Amino acid sequence: MIPQAPLTLEQKELHNAFIEKLTSEWTQPEELREMFSKPLPPRIGQVRTTISRVKSGLSMLWPKYTLNLSDSNKFLLAGKKKSGSATSKYVISSNSNQMEKNSGGYLGKVRSNFLGTEFTIFDNGKGPKKAEQQKNNLRTQQGVVQYETNVLGSKGPRRMKVLLPNVDLQGQQH
Repeated sequence: MIPQAPLTLEQKELHNAFIEKLTSEWTQPEELREMFSKPLPPRIGQVRTTISRVKSGLSMLWPKYTLNLSDSNKFLLAGKKKSGSATSKYVISSNSNQMEKNSGGYLGKVRSNFLGTEFTIFDNGKGPKKAEQQKNNLRTQQGVVQYETNVLGSKGPRRMKVLLPNVDLQGQQH
């Protein structure tokens, strides 16, 4: 983990306002989509989160994950494995009760390779074939998560690398 310099009072206020808007039930879905799709503004600082797996009911067959703020456990995002595909595909949503592509909270998807060691993160755009037919909204890759294989076969944590695009101080990807 990279140590972060202490935030100034102004930065703390900006950080708290950002978190409040991110977790408010009154924030519009379009605004949430924008907030989750763009890099954090540098003056906000780090936002520490925790991913948890829901291990009950139908979640045993089609796992569901939640992303919460680490310090307050406030809900941010949910991901749920889609059924009926050769590789793992997860729908990502800002609404844990609406996990379909056509819902207002749909943010994108995560797709794994055959071995489950590499996961590609996509936004909510259309796949190349559908986007070509409709002449709009081609999905873009937002990042990759790579797991090292666990040679001992134990169920303990595996090492991972998260690869995200470079971003300048204005928040533009390069």
